[in-house]
Amino acid sequence: MTKTVFIIGATGYIGGSLLVSLKKAHPDLVYTALVRSESDFSAISAAGATPVHGSFNDLDLIAEHCALADIVVNAADSDNVQLSDAILRGLKRRKDEGRGVAVLIHTSGGAIFNDKGKDGRFNSNLKVWTDSEEEIRSLTPSMIHGQVDVPILKASEEGYVNSFIVCPSIVYGRGTGPVKTVTLFIRMLLESGTALPRKEMVYIAEGTNVNDLIHIDDLIEAYLLVFKLALNAGTSLLPSSPYARYYNVSAFSVSWKDLTRALAIALHRKGLINSPEPVSVSYEDAGVLNWYMAVNTSMRPKRLLELGWKPKHVELTNEIFADDVDEILKEN
Repeated sequence: MTKTVFIIGATGYIGGSLLVSLKKAHPDLVYTALVRSESDFSAISAAGATPVHGSFNDLDLIAEHCALADIVVNAADSDNVQLSDAILRGLKRRKDEGRGVAVLIHTSGGAIFNDKGKDGRFNSNLKVWTDSEEEIRSLTPSMIHGQVDVPILKASEEGYVNSFIVCPSIVYGRGTGPVKTVTLFIRMLLESGTALPRKEMVYIAEGTNVNDLIHIDDLIEAYLLVFKLALNAGTSLLPSSPYARYYNVSAFSVSWKDLTRALAIALHRKGLINSPEPVSVSYEDAGVLNWYMAVNTSMRPKRLLELGWKPKHVELTNEIFADDVDEILKEN
């Protein structure tokens, strides 16, 4: 029987890119996708999925479609507890009704590993997080994204879902999805008052705090690898630990100052800001994203590398954000 895949987030940057790539890699699967706006129906249909009209607030609808699917992909909100609970409720119902154990591929984010710093400086005691089972077992609900990740891991331990969690670092690059092609990271920086309204890019204090980056194309390759593992799961509970099915996805580390300089260069070339050089500001003056701009995060994709995954985009260049800025201009 043909497997069915229910995708949440198919109109988004990551989810849309994933839908397009999944359809190419696995054309015989049956895809459905939650779509809020009817104006996006034709784009989602053209990408190969049947639209299901609904929003993240339609929890019973989401649970119902999760109960019907062999594989559920959540590439939407990594912090929406109600959404995640509805997904798990539907998957539990499927198991309770005797239709086997379904797969959930959930998208988390590297912010779960941040050091909560506020000074914009490199943390010499920074923990480098791998995705070893021991380290993933140490995740708590109090961490960013932890309030969603931990219950998913527990649900998989309880035996009614085979979970696979993909945890990307900061994602950049032109998306290939049918609706949104701009990364949330760039969008947030430009629209939150830290770039376009001020006509300048900023970093906090020294800007020596570090974060990891991953290009969307390399991230999708990682998803496809995880999806292949998920396809092999069948409908029985996997013997492996869910904590051993958590996949960090990152390619290289950069300081926030260097990151903002590269983005400033791309924005300045298009006349969107006044200078290609970013400006140092205080934590208080950095705007609503100051918490995001000040932290250190370091993560390594141990499991994916062991599976043979190898990212192609592995260094910061002056051209690195050119595609992202072009896509922003197309949207506006």
